[in-house]
Amino acid sequence: MCSIDSNASAMKTIDSGLFALCLDSLDSSDPQTLIPNLLYGDNASNR
Repeated sequence: MCSIDSNASAMKTIDSGLFALCLDSLDSSDPQTLIPNLLYGDNASNR
């Protein structure tokens, strides 16, 4: 992904950001549900 110059530039910008915005609609307070979603996501069907 980073072999293309424009992608490398975009990844560098994202990597240097202070925060990331996640628009997933997970609604849970259970850590057993939240942690996997934070680490690798639930499923990518909406992407």
